[in-house]
Amino acid sequence: MVSLDGAASGGGEHPSSPPGMELSDFASESVIVRDERGIITYWNAASEALYGWPASAMIGRSFDGFCAFSRHDDEHHRSLLREGRWEGVIHRRRPTGPDGAVAVRQIVRRDASGRVRDIAEFGRSVEASSEEQAIRMAAELQGYRKLIQYLPTALWQVDSRRAGDAFDQLKAAGVHDIAGYLDQYPELIEHAKDVVRVSEVNRDAVSLFRANSAADMVQPVRYLFEAAPGLAKRVMVAHFEGRRNLIEETKILAFDGTVIDVLFTVTYPVLPEQQDTTFITMQDISERLNTEQQLRKLQADFAHTGRIATLGELATSIAHEINQPLAAIVTNGETSLKWLARADKNTEKITQLATRIVANARRASDIIQRLRGMAAKHEPEKRLIDLNDVVEEALLFIRHDIDAKSIALSTTFGAGLPRVMGDRIQLQQVIINLLVNSVQATALSGQPLRQIDVQTSIDEEGAVEFSVRDNGPGVADTDMDHIFESFFSTKETGLGIGLAICQSIIGAHGGFISGANRPAGGAHFYFTLPAPATSSAMQA
Repeated sequence: MVSLDGAASGGGEHPSSPPGMELSDFASESVIVRDERGIITYWNAASEALYGWPASAMIGRSFDGFCAFSRHDDEHHRSLLREGRWEGVIHRRRPTGPDGAVAVRQIVRRDASGRVRDIAEFGRSVEASSEEQAIRMAAELQGYRKLIQYLPTALWQVDSRRAGDAFDQLKAAGVHDIAGYLDQYPELIEHAKDVVRVSEVNRDAVSLFRANSAADMVQPVRYLFEAAPGLAKRVMVAHFEGRRNLIEETKILAFDGTVIDVLFTVTYPVLPEQQDTTFITMQDISERLNTEQQLRKLQADFAHTGRIATLGELATSIAHEINQPLAAIVTNGETSLKWLARADKNTEKITQLATRIVANARRASDIIQRLRGMAAKHEPEKRLIDLNDVVEEALLFIRHDIDAKSIALSTTFGAGLPRVMGDRIQLQQVIINLLVNSVQATALSGQPLRQIDVQTSIDEEGAVEFSVRDNGPGVADTDMDHIFESFFSTKETGLGIGLAICQSIIGAHGGFISGANRPAGGAHFYFTLPAPATSSAMQA
């Protein structure tokens, strides 16, 4: 197995640093740490090579004795304490020879109370002949850093060299399915969280994570994935596969224990860009998600109001539907009592009557359950459903109205329609509303033959379509552009919310609804719903 330390390892284990040694002992960059009194507490091997002073001679000494002072030092120190970090070119004393110019990066680390805990310095050599150029480059870098600090989004710069080197080794070893490889060696993900490090963050990142300072966040990336353990694997997979970006809505765990919803974006380096830096940005979307949740609740309440209004319009039809099985129950019950009162009891006849009573009782129960489903408040619950079944159930609600108004109803159900992802009650509400509008319009048309045609089919783009056509008076041309607006109605007693709700429901299902007048007279309303492109969505 390949580790992120760039060496092959076996047995599923990763190499670890020997006790008492830091990972920075192996860094090519000088790392020096001094405490709040200015006493050097850490001096890595690269510092020995860069400055010529051994660690044994420097640890415990005053940092000031190592510096070659200039007139800018006071301003530099004030800027460091104020900003929490500083970058530039400075001079350092060597054991022999002239002072050396070094490009350094300094970071102030503070404790929970905000007091300075220590200052970490990272340095690289600058050739004397290039000192002026280095100073100019450092100034440009400082300007770049200030720009990053004031970006209106939380930003992390991550040193991704170890991950890139490990991925190159894996590819050379013939690994192509990185997701499967990480499933086989999940410890590699955990190791990556500890060896891939954040190199810089901006102010918004500090604020988002409720940190005391940027220094608290310049550490291994593990803390970024505490609330979403699976995200680290997806970040690694996207990097290995050479993607430009990974964007997800996820959660983070701030340092004070707060769980925050964020939009998490990773931008990976690609050639010819610098290959050692990955950028991560996060945007707090908690307020947006809360607003969306409140909007969904309002939409659900709006839809519920519309269902209640529709049921009110269907009161006569509903009463008739319930009265039919109840009347049959009474008739069969009275007949049963007469047969039971006879001396020559006909068991077969009584059993037949009792069976009819049970069947009609179940029919009445089914009607009541459908009414309760329509009338009750519920959170939308989308699942794969057969639109033909939904249409047939919806027709049961208005069958009596259609018969009572002597309307000829024709139905054409498409065969083999793919199932659609939707909420059954809400889609029934849309279908019933469109049918009720057609029934009411057709009844007032004065046509000798009143006709409503209902059809389900697949449109040219593969979406499932429901349509209802009638031969009523149609919609006035001046009203056609407004029929889906809230509180607009062509009926004197209409609330003007029915079609607006229909549009809201179909839109929430990813579909489209429209209406138009037919050339020969009457109206045509239809909606389409996208069909999931999976075999499980198809009817048997």
